Amino acid sequence: MHKKIMPIIIVTILVGYFSLVMLGILNQPAPNFPSKESLFFILGILFLLYLIVSLIITLVRRLKEIDEEDQDDLSKY
Repeated sequence: MHKKIMPIIIVTILVGYFSLVMLGILNQPAPNFPSKESLFFILGILFLLYLIVSLIITLVRRLKEIDEEDQDDLSKY
């Protein structure tokens, strides 16, 4: 159980940070749509969403890996 705590804490901190960055970007006035600034605005938001989703997926996989590791360790004895 103690092996699961640190990945959860780290992912929670990173997701919180990226969410705050995304909220900061969204609080800026949106640029006119057909411009380079609007493209960077949209790409920035999509990139941050991608990071958040990938962190959560990686956390779920890591937690499953830790569970399987614990079961393998118990089966050795």
